[in-house]
Amino acid sequence: MAVSNTYVVRHLLQETLRPDGGIVWHERPMEQAGYTTCAGDLRIELERVYCRAGSRLLLRFRCDNDDFSLLEPEGHGWFGRRYHSEDDATLAELMRTLMRAAGRQCHQRRVKSLENPNDVRERVYQNLLFGFHTKSS
Repeated sequence: MAVSNTYVVRHLLQETLRPDGGIVWHERPMEQAGYTTCAGDLRIELERVYCRAGSRLLLRFRCDNDDFSLLEPEGHGWFGRRYHSEDDATLAELMRTLMRAAGRQCHQRRVKSLENPNDVRERVYQNLLFGFHTKSS
């Protein structure tokens, strides 16, 4: 039985929203705006792609030589608020919610590091010098 795209995106969203940080997203460099995370050997990227009709979200999965992309379904009608099916509408909403959740997670981490620069410096130095990461509070 094949796993649906909606199921996978919903799983990513649930893991992103977990209080204990199931999936931790990182901001990509400015020239490649978006977010990235890893799950074992799997690298996951979430970004916007732009075309003449506007922007859509792209979720890319990479593992070794395998590369698979999932593009947000294209909306139709005024302001792109109609989709070919209810499944497309659900998938589009889940992808947009995942993008917001990843952005919020990165923003909260950035604010926390600005408020506690000594704690961040200590964790980075511990990791650099001794090869382990102390759990942040």
